[in-house]
Amino acid sequence: MLLTDFANTDEFNERQTLDGVVHELRNAAAEGKDWPCARYSAWRESEQRDGNGINKNLPDPYGWAAMSVRPKFSSGWSRITKRFSPALDFGSDENVGGEPQGIGVWIHGDGRGELLNFQLRSLTNISKAYGDHYVDIDFTGWRYFVLVEHESARVQDYVWPYSRALWSIWGWVYHKQFETLNIWYNRLPTSGKVSCLLGPIKALPLLKNSLKNPRMKIGTREISFPVELETGQYLEYFSSADCKVYDCNGDCIANIIPVGEPPELVTGLNNLEFACDNQNGIPCRAGLTARLDGEGINIKRART
Repeated sequence: MLLTDFANTDEFNERQTLDGVVHELRNAAAEGKDWPCARYSAWRESEQRDGNGINKNLPDPYGWAAMSVRPKFSSGWSRITKRFSPALDFGSDENVGGEPQGIGVWIHGDGRGELLNFQLRSLTNISKAYGDHYVDIDFTGWRYFVLVEHESARVQDYVWPYSRALWSIWGWVYHKQFETLNIWYNRLPTSGKVSCLLGPIKALPLLKNSLKNPRMKIGTREISFPVELETGQYLEYFSSADCKVYDCNGDCIANIIPVGEPPELVTGLNNLEFACDNQNGIPCRAGLTARLDGEGINIKRART
């Protein structure tokens, strides 16, 4: 299901920025690949900064930076919005194999480190949740992104002009009453313009899949788990004698005996690799949470 192909940029007729930020959206079909696209740009009007490096012209109007212990990127934001009237039903397209809940988009990045946020919202009388999807523009050229899970870990790291309350972060976006597509910039650089090409944005179906024989590796030490995890199931590993599989309701359904050596950290940089067997050709997606066991690590911080 096509949400926008940017052939008519006037459909994004709601636009907003923080004071001191300028943005523009224009058709850029001639710059695209084989489809319509738009160029979305943003920059700061001035660079007056105080002794702490904070841009005086870009205040935090909601005071949220002072309410969180996490660092804030208060470098400004901008927003373009397309509203659908009547609201879309993500499950109404007969050509889609399931009810879409993810989105796919081509992005031509400029490598300047800004943040793009593709935000989905239902009719507000149905749900007040925000379905944020962050993309770090740390690359140049074209890349395709499939955005499924809503952002949660970093939502408090940025200043936005909307609530970051738990109900708005962890609530459900009701895809059968989808009304609003917002595209945001944040984390603007200290100088110069950010500018990305955006290709068509499509709603994508979520299909059930399985992870067979998941495994992780650091260096030459690898551990694997002889199990096939269905959608919604998860595995918890604490030791060879404590490795369990749970269903989507949190009920233990199996005990697993892992194979191989548990990874160990070594001095210096450690790369954690994850892999699994793909049986049906559907790209695998997995969430991995790792923790450290053993003696504590003495982290020395440089004095400034």
